[in-house]
Amino acid sequence: MKLIHKLYEETYSPKLTPQTLLMNLNLDNYTGINFQKVDGYVIASTFCYLQNGLQAEYRYYFIEDSLYKLESVIDNSTETIYNREIEKQKLVNKIKGEEIIKYA
Repeated sequence: MKLIHKLYEETYSPKLTPQTLLMNLNLDNYTGINFQKVDGYVIASTFCYLQNGLQAEYRYYFIEDSLYKLESVIDNSTETIYNREIEKQKLVNKIKGEEIIKYA
């Protein structure tokens, strides 16, 4: 039952909204936030300095004010930190695996 609850949360919880990102500007290591709309996504790019002195960009992709994907760009390397569809699929696979074991 916990997995179904997690799947529900993964599907309907906003995780983070564009409005809450603005609070990051109060942090000493943040230097800027830009918003744009591209292909139906609201994309927020935040810029900050990491503890090791490198500058980082974090790209937050939103659909209807819900976080869809998060990427980091550090030292010219892009990494996906979060992808809602992948996380939902992982949970579906776990639920299906439990059902197979339960009925085996």
